[in-house]
Amino acid sequence: MGANTKTNPYPVHILHTTPEEIRDAFLHIKWALERHGWATSDFTGFLGIPRQTWYQYGHKLDSKGYRRIPAAQLDLLRQQHALASFGSRDGSVDPFHRRRDQWTVGSEKTFSFLKAIYMSGISGHPIVPGEDNERKPEASADVILRWFDAVRKADRQQIMAATNLGDYDIGRIGFVGNHWGMEAYTSYCERLEKIVGEIKTAA
Repeated sequence: MGANTKTNPYPVHILHTTPEEIRDAFLHIKWALERHGWATSDFTGFLGIPRQTWYQYGHKLDSKGYRRIPAAQLDLLRQQHALASFGSRDGSVDPFHRRRDQWTVGSEKTFSFLKAIYMSGISGHPIVPGEDNERKPEASADVILRWFDAVRKADRQQIMAATNLGDYDIGRIGFVGNHWGMEAYTSYCERLEKIVGEIKTAA
């Protein structure tokens, strides 16, 4: 199923600190992934949780059955939405037979450079440009990839310390192509690299 152009009814908050803001973030991503064809079984299978737990994440806050989605699980869903958002052209056929630049990350290929950045950032595999590509990788991607590289070596507490952001916002950093994403600043990279390096040295 392709993405639906209907406006997402759940707001994106500047930060997510209150129960209402966190629930909105969950419902926003859930709604968006459903527009990309995700069903309840896809969500529960991906997260490895019971169907009841999945439903509880979306209950009203004053409901006895409400459960807050863990930040790490919400981040996993955000990553899947980021990949789906920029991978819509991968399975399409160009009726005009135009040459399209292509990138390979691991065993996957994509026509979206931004998706390639996300795939590389999440997996750690390098981005390999196609031999016939006309477009060169953008320099702005370097900071994002640097950020993701540091994140893979850190835990959530270290990432929060480096960014001064809460647990429900650190997973937004680097996904700049999505309107729920946040900028990956060089200062974030430097601070996280320093924290990880100091702890590694101390160990």
